[in-house]
Amino acid sequence: MNSFFSYVRLFSSYCIVGALSVLAPPALAADSQFFEAREIAKRCKTADEPTTLISFKERDVLCLGGDIDSEMAQAVARHLRQAPRHLAVVVDSGGGSVASAINIADSLSAHGYDLIVAGKCSSSCANYLFVAASEKFLLQGARLGWHGSTAPRSFERYVDIFFPDEGAIGAGALQKLQKRYEASKHAQESFVRKYRVSEDIYFDHWRAYACALGAKSKSWRDYRGAIGQRASAVQWRPSLANLQARYGIEKVMAETPAEYATNTVSVTLDDGAGEAVTISDRCLFKQRP
Repeated sequence: MNSFFSYVRLFSSYCIVGALSVLAPPALAADSQFFEAREIAKRCKTADEPTTLISFKERDVLCLGGDIDSEMAQAVARHLRQAPRHLAVVVDSGGGSVASAINIADSLSAHGYDLIVAGKCSSSCANYLFVAASEKFLLQGARLGWHGSTAPRSFERYVDIFFPDEGAIGAGALQKLQKRYEASKHAQESFVRKYRVSEDIYFDHWRAYACALGAKSKSWRDYRGAIGQRASAVQWRPSLANLQARYGIEKVMAETPAEYATNTVSVTLDDGAGEAVTISDRCLFKQRP
């Protein structure tokens, strides 16, 4: 009888070890991926130019830093002509031109690329470069942020947001604005269709900020920080779970997942100080299925 129980214990231990060996590889693979991502990001810190192509082991790395503009787009196109291998892109950018960001995202996507956020990726960087990447790696301390759309759901809303202090706008100027709005709207709608993501990622910025302000506010400038200052800029970032489930932005991995467990609105105050406000799903998705 004792030998039978010894056999059972031995068989059980083999089963446990076998189960652990099945479960372990994903965690080990993630650790290995982040180790490589950190090493790649370190190489980019020593790059001579804001847009530089370097080699790392069996792959090539494109380092992108600073404002996204036509100069960056031209540099990216030039580097892609070298047919880089298993491309990784390291980014640290606060955004920039919408047209240039879409151009860069489409060019990189046609080649195929993984994105490593080593510092910040906000505005046009988040809207387009982050969304279009195959796999996205958020290193520890990385800052990811959306701050609304250049093409709101209506032209009236567009004018209200971007030209609030213009007063009466003449018919000719209004017509030019209408054309600019329609072009932005078309570009945005084409982009989200191509990459199969929800356009709500752009529009929910205002919903998230309204949650941070509270029900009594009448204007986005009503926000008061801990030291009584108004907001000069606002960005928001959904949780990792919502990025995938709500917005269709998949294959996002964070080195420190706890940093991205909640929806967050980041507010820059008039004196440059910053505050972060956690937004509940209940408020953010209220009256939405």
